[in-house]
Amino acid sequence: MDTKEKILVGMLELIWDKGLEKASIGSLAKKIKISPGNIYYYFTDKTEILNTLYYYCFEQLVSSVRRDIYKDIRDNYTNENVEDKIRYFLKEIIVFYRENPYILNYMITAKSSSYLSDDLKKRMLNYVESYSVFLDELKEKKMVKQIPTQTMILYFTTVIYEFLKQDVLLHNISLDDEKINDIVTLFLTGIIA
Repeated sequence: MDTKEKILVGMLELIWDKGLEKASIGSLAKKIKISPGNIYYYFTDKTEILNTLYYYCFEQLVSSVRRDIYKDIRDNYTNENVEDKIRYFLKEIIVFYRENPYILNYMITAKSSSYLSDDLKKRMLNYVESYSVFLDELKEKKMVKQIPTQTMILYFTTVIYEFLKQDVLLHNISLDDEKINDIVTLFLTGIIA
């Protein structure tokens, strides 16, 4: 792990421990045992770290959800199998977040942070352009309901984050395979035509 990634991972852990607002450059330097000057060599300030961290977290998600699964969904869906293919993909996303609590915590916390740029917040609402294109294709083929794509993505993201927050961060529920299936079914029932 290079120094830049060490800073990002350290910030994820610090946000978990102290919260986003209280995570400072000084406490980050102590946590990862490097000088603040080293941090400032890579990032101008906390805001830049937090904005870069969003892209880092997203890249971790993208690299963990196998691209061949997504490609298969995009290239080989039919009216008969579209629901099963989307179901599998959504479950992969849920499992990723469940297995990466620091990233989940950051993504939930960052949504309302004043540190993130307005441009980045807009991207968070439409965080994967290709998902939007895919959902738009499904709407054109009348395979999903004519609901605004942004609404579908925001709804799914919000529901998933809330269930995962209750499971991973608060330990109020336990998301087993059956509950994950129920969540995905609930979402698909709302969008499949």
